[in-house]
Amino acid sequence: MDTLLTLPRTLASPPARRLYLHTLLLTLASLALFLLSALSYTLFYNLYIPPLSSTHAVHFQFPHAAPPPSTFLPQTPPPPPHASILDLRALVPRQPYAATLHLTLPASPRNVARENFMARLAVQSSAGATLLDTARPGIVPYTSPLLQTLSTLATAPLLLTGLKREEHRLRIVLAERAVFPQQPVSAVVEIGAGVAVYSARLVFEAELEGLRWWMWRWRTVAAVAGVGVVWAAACFWMGVGWWFVGGRIAGVVVEEEGSEGEEEGSYIGEGEEGDRLEEGAREVRGRRRWPYTPEPTPGAESYTPDDSSEGTALADDEDEGSSVVGELDSGLGTTSEGVSSGRSREAAARRRRRS
Repeated sequence: MDTLLTLPRTLASPPARRLYLHTLLLTLASLALFLLSALSYTLFYNLYIPPLSSTHAVHFQFPHAAPPPSTFLPQTPPPPPHASILDLRALVPRQPYAATLHLTLPASPRNVARENFMARLAVQSSAGATLLDTARPGIVPYTSPLLQTLSTLATAPLLLTGLKREEHRLRIVLAERAVFPQQPVSAVVEIGAGVAVYSARLVFEAELEGLRWWMWRWRTVAAVAGVGVVWAAACFWMGVGWWFVGGRIAGVVVEEEGSEGEEEGSYIGEGEEGDRLEEGAREVRGRRRWPYTPEPTPGAESYTPDDSSEGTALADDEDEGSSVVGELDSGLGTTSEGVSSGRSREAAARRRRRS
C-alpha cells in the first residue's frame, strides 16, 4: 500500500509543485517571447524590404491659350508642354530602381506618321537638387496599310461594340538601376510636342540585391530563420536573468533560514545544558539515603556504633549532606563541575565516618 501511495505523494510534494510552477512560468514566457519575435521580424521585414513596384499616374498638362487682354488676372507663364509633377516619397534612398513610362496612344494618322519622340524624366529631392535626369526615345510601331485594313476587318465586331479601341501601347524604359542618394520627393515627366496621349503612368520597380533579395525570394525560410534567431536570443537572455534573479532570491532565503537555525540551535543548546545539569543533580540526589548505611567492605571488621555515637554521626551526616545538597543545588545553574565537587565531598564524609 505504501508503494502505491509513493508516486502520488511524490507528485504532490512541495518540490514537485515548485517544478510545475517553474515549468508553467517558463512556458508562458517562451510563448510570449515567440510572439514578440514574430512581431519584431514582421516589422523589420516591412521596414527593410521596400515596395517592389510603385506606380504613379501621369497627368500631362498641355499649353492653354493666352487670356484675353481685358482680364485683370496676373499673367503667368504656361507650364512646360506635356509635363507632370509626381510625388515620390514612397521610394527608398540607396535602393536601385528601374523607371518605366507606359503610354497609351491613339492610332491616329498624326501619331502614326510621327517619327521618334523623346521622353524625359527628372527626379528631385526636397532641397531641389536633381537626383536623376534621363531621356529616352520612343516611337509608334509602324503598320502597313494592308495589315491595317485586315486588322480593322478582323476586329470590326469588337470595335463596333466598343470592346476594343484603335490604340497603341508603348513601354519606354527611362532608367535602369537608378540609385537615389537622398529621399526623392518629386519628378517631372515630359514627352515630345505633338504626340496625342490617351493615358500615361510611371512605374518604379525595385531591383533587390543582397540580403533584401534573399529575404524576398525565400520568404518562408527567411521568416523561420529570423524568428528562430530572435527567439533563441530572447530565451537565452531570459534564462540568464532568471538564473541571476533566482540565485539572488534563493541566497537571501538561505541566509534568513541559516540565521533562524543558529538562533534556534543556540536556544536548544542552552536547554540541553540545563537538562544535563538537572539530570546530574537528580542522580546525585537519588544516591542520598537517609539514614546512611555504608556498604560493607570485604575483610573489614564489623562496627556497631552505640546510640550516642550513632546520633552524633547522624547529625554530622545531616549537616554535611545538607551542605553538599545545598552546594549541588546552587551549582545546577552554572556547570557540571559543582556536581563532581559534591560527589568528592560526599566521599570524604563517608571516609571520616568509617574512620
